[in-house]
Amino acid sequence: QGRGSAPATPIFRMNITGGQSRQQGALSAPQDMWAGTRLQRVLLIGEKPGVAQAWAKALGYTGRSCRLSTFVTPFFSFDADFQGEGARWIVSSTVGHVTEARMSGGIPKTTNGAASLEIFSKEIVCDCFRSDQKWMKAQLESMASRADVLILALDADLEGEFIAQEVVNIARPHMAVDAVVLRCIFTSLGPNHLRKALSQHLRSIDEQKVAAVEVRRQLDYRLGQACTLALSAFANRHFEYLHTVLPTFTVKDPSEASELPDQKHVPALSYGPVQTPALFLAVHHLASEAAKQRQEQKSRLAVTVRSEQTGTFDIWSDLLSEADAAKQLGIVQSALDRLCKVAEIGRA
Repeated sequence: QGRGSAPATPIFRMNITGGQSRQQGALSAPQDMWAGTRLQRVLLIGEKPGVAQAWAKALGYTGRSCRLSTFVTPFFSFDADFQGEGARWIVSSTVGHVTEARMSGGIPKTTNGAASLEIFSKEIVCDCFRSDQKWMKAQLESMASRADVLILALDADLEGEFIAQEVVNIARPHMAVDAVVLRCIFTSLGPNHLRKALSQHLRSIDEQKVAAVEVRRQLDYRLGQACTLALSAFANRHFEYLHTVLPTFTVKDPSEASELPDQKHVPALSYGPVQTPALFLAVHHLASEAAKQRQEQKSRLAVTVRSEQTGTFDIWSDLLSEADAAKQLGIVQSALDRLCKVAEIGRA
């Protein structure tokens, strides 16, 4: 909303306390969030509720948020200009990733519990598996129904780009036929910065960035699961020696608990997806150091020592650069000169 425009006015009047709740279990059909308006319908999605609140404030709305009993995150509904025209806005957010990765048909294992080689080729499915993800999906579908514009105000990083694509995959089938999808890039939550981003930093989703996150996500999942199962299989084989020193985790999901009868705390070793970038950094560092050593000219300083008691033998330094080798040679030469002077004084 530009300077001098009319203030944003609240629109949504739906009962936010009654009706079906998420705890009641069934997902309801998408509600018509745009009833009664002939203005263009603009849906803006941030990555967390605090970001949605900042956007609503930047657009001129200072009222309270609404939250339906079936919604995961609150939303703001008001009228304000968009690109010089009147618009009905719904501003809301996700809570990070909407989907997660799982292996179709389960993770393939060998007889000893370790992962089989099939784990590196079997299909991975990304979908809303958990109940909170399913409710978030239903919320996005409801808000996107008949929307004319979708503004993806997710974080300006690779993960934000990937989450933006997740939102598009869910929302686009429910939007108007000629709807527009825009990615908004911003680095601050200040009102002036957000308004500037809305007018100057809108673009389409970067498919290359989305693909990069998908590759890393698949690598994390496959490598993390394979290494975790290998560690767990090792721990199981040597349980009697390791059970007192292994970390434990608590089974929270009833479906997982049913697979582990009479065990609430189960010793486990987890590789974890964070190890993939850590492993990359370690390998990259070693490769860089090796390349650096190949490129630099290395020398060793050799000192030959002769005496009546020990005979003749050589002393070698570590590999040094030419500059360091010359410096070491100067030090050794200086020490030998001093020794020669002391010997001459002694003979005199």
